[in-house]
Amino acid sequence: PQPPVGPVIFDEVYKDHMVITWKPPLDDGGSPITNYVVEKRDTNRDLWMPVTSAITKTTCKVPKLIEGRDYIIRICAENIYGMSDPLFSDEMKAKDRFSVPDAPEQPIIKNVTK
Repeated sequence: PQPPVGPVIFDEVYKDHMVITWKPPLDDGGSPITNYVVEKRDTNRDLWMPVTSAITKTTCKVPKLIEGRDYIIRICAENIYGMSDPLFSDEMKAKDRFSVPDAPEQPIIKNVTK
């Protein structure tokens, strides 16, 4: 089949996992897509780590991330004839969207009355 259609959308991003979505291939190569193979790679490393190879939907939770690291995701479509070329995501940092705010700055006295 052809590769899945991008872009890879990061629906949710947290310090330890992400939820991604993509679109199915435009051409399934004459046989229905049986599953997608999703892998992740820490941009500091060369090794692709499996996320899942049994998913049939075009959405996936990517678990076991290290906070503060950048990741790239690659997704291949598979059918009875084989596996497509991969769709690559942009880099995304594993971090919570919200964090504790900084302390307020020192107040400035503008006026003093008796």
